[in-house]
Amino acid sequence: MWKKDDSLECEYIRTMQKNEIVLYDRRVTCGSGYYGKMLTYNKVPGILSFSEETSDTKLRYRYTIGTKQSLAERCVTEKISYVQLESLIRGLAEVVARGREYLIDENDYVLSPESIFFGGNPEKVYLCCYPFLQ
Repeated sequence: MWKKDDSLECEYIRTMQKNEIVLYDRRVTCGSGYYGKMLTYNKVPGILSFSEETSDTKLRYRYTIGTKQSLAERCVTEKISYVQLESLIRGLAEVVARGREYLIDENDYVLSPESIFFGGNPEKVYLCCYPFLQ
């Protein structure tokens, strides 16, 4: 588990059936309304699909990561070259640009090594979007 700041927390859940990352913000206690539902029911390129859960006093977002690898995991196993870093930055910019088509605020992406994922063929960048993160 890691903390982005004093309120946003994250944990990985790995089972035989699925791999997920769960994000929750202790400040938020109710659903995100239209914005969260739009992201839940629309497949936005480059954003991990997720479901919204409300339990006790926490609003949780459960992202399906499948076989994707986080930037943090990749940095443990290999050094990142200049070309890979350039590709990562280009991929981040592309995901954010595509998100604008869905009116996703640039401040609602969780940008940390644990929440940036690589996967697919050719390899693509995937991000976690947390509505109203700011």
